[in-house]
Amino acid sequence: MSNTFQETRGRVIFISPDGSRSKPSILPESRYGDAEWIKEQEPSTIEVELQQSHTYYQCAPETMDADFAELVPNTEERLDLINSALALKQQQFVRKQLLGKEFVPVEGTIDLKDVCGAVTERKTASPEQKAANALSKLLGKSVSLDDLNVIIEAMKGGSQAASG
Repeated sequence: MSNTFQETRGRVIFISPDGSRSKPSILPESRYGDAEWIKEQEPSTIEVELQQSHTYYQCAPETMDADFAELVPNTEERLDLINSALALKQQQFVRKQLLGKEFVPVEGTIDLKDVCGAVTERKTASPEQKAANALSKLLGKSVSLDDLNVIIEAMKGGSQAASG
């Protein structure tokens, strides 16, 4: 039997001190219901516009094939899901490779067959990496952890000068 879990997500708006409102973000309740996380967002306030709980399904390792066929009875849809997952995995590899400082292009084409079956290292981004990623999206260019540290130090220097 497939595994299930329930999660509640909400449409959240950040309101800055000047009253401007952000575009809606979809966040899990575990995030917007966490007092520590809310405190980190200050001076902005958070407004939860709406929320909804959903039951999610996953295939159990011991019954993976049967679960997949039960959850997605249409074979064309199963194939589409598999191909979409394979495309995402390969695209993530290529993105990481091209953004790597050590990468040097080679003549010809790189075959990604081995990437499809490679065990993916699961890791959770640190708060610092999440901040760098958010800045990257805002600025439209890559922001490394070193860049983020320079920005933080500059901000600390500016606040010390203002208070001193």
